[in-house]
Amino acid sequence: MNKLLNVAEAADLLNLAPQTIRNKVHQRKIPFIKLGGKVLFKPEELSAWVEKHSVEAVG
Repeated sequence: MNKLLNVAEAADLLNLAPQTIRNKVHQRKIPFIKLGGKVLFKPEELSAWVEKHSVEAVG
């Protein structure tokens, strides 16, 4: 099993602010796990989420 990431690590991985990650969690727009009151992320799910929400350049 891969290491689960906390909010700060997920923000660093996605090059976003931690508050942006928290907002996306609150809006349920990003995959997360709540374990013992902590919000955690699976790196592979974040990668899949990025791929799903990527827009291909036209031109």
